[in-house]
Amino acid sequence: MWKILTGTDFPGECTHDIFVKKCHEMNLPCYAGIDWGWSSPNTVVFFFADNRDNIFVVRADGMTYISQPTWIHYIKTKYHNMYRTQMYFADPADQGALDEMKKTGLAVANNIDKSINTGIQVIKKFLRTPGSTDPKIFIAKETGGPLIQEFQMYHFKTNAAGQVTE
Repeated sequence: MWKILTGTDFPGECTHDIFVKKCHEMNLPCYAGIDWGWSSPNTVVFFFADNRDNIFVVRADGMTYISQPTWIHYIKTKYHNMYRTQMYFADPADQGALDEMKKTGLAVANNIDKSINTGIQVIKKFLRTPGSTDPKIFIAKETGGPLIQEFQMYHFKTNAAGQVTE
């Protein structure tokens, strides 16, 4: 990720903290996506975006069996200042949780498209840029493991013959 961001090799091993510090030095905006859960985890993904439309996922975290207010407090106290998150894109399915985020002073995007297919198409575009074999989204191994595991679980629905149905 360092080489894609800076155009130079990092001397040694670039850690999460070093990479985040560089993103801050370059004044890159940080955003976060949030999905609400209970038995499936409440999830947050933090990412920086550069001026070439590269997305650098620096953290994926989640917790099960906690309330939305507790989850929001956890995000705000543990990560908000670390990443200097400018905007949270939260699942609009739980308006109460969005209101709770706003009460705590977190900037929440409004009018989010709820279409699952739209979100899938956006991510696909970043995984493989049309006309190129190069991705535009990069996930930190050190702190993005849960997101990588989640991506590996997604697939198209198939029928008994193994044909894609949708």
